[in-house]
Amino acid sequence: LKKVLPALNENVICTTQSEPLRNVHNFGGFTDGDRCVFLAKEFGAKEIELIGFDFEDKHVSERKKKKLKWAKRLIEDIL
Repeated sequence: LKKVLPALNENVICTTQSEPLRNVHNFGGFTDGDRCVFLAKEFGAKEIELIGFDFEDKHVSERKKKKLKWAKRLIEDIL
């Protein structure tokens, strides 16, 4: 990261779920999907359409169900 991040130009946005760094931003969110929603809102998206994001999927692990529950709450709060 110490070698790669400084070489990236302004067209590349690096994100994290934890503590942000100089060139790595935390826009919010918990899963990849809801982090994308936060990123889109940050950059002024006028409309966000979620496709294939099944918050009620019964075929996932208990851990994933908890993550989806949090993702749903976060997305509902930001939208």
